[in-house]
Amino acid sequence: MSQTKDPQKKGTKHYRDRKLKVVRAFGREPRPCLPLKGHWLAQVGFQIGAHVHVKVEWQRLTITVIEEGGANTENPESHKLVKN
Repeated sequence: MSQTKDPQKKGTKHYRDRKLKVVRAFGREPRPCLPLKGHWLAQVGFQIGAHVHVKVEWQRLTITVIEEGGANTENPESHKLVKN
């Protein structure tokens, strides 16, 4: 697996890329589910209770932590929750 360097931090800390499988979530209608869990999330800045922004593109999701006290600088509307 490839590794990516955190551009926000100086030094040589590298994080391992992850490969996950889209699984079937059950309910009235089966739907795709992408389970993200593990200690590695906290190790890369996704703390329990953090709010995140999910940028959605065709076959690509970019998940970014929204900084405390404000919205993500990449998307000022990121603090709004969208219900599907």
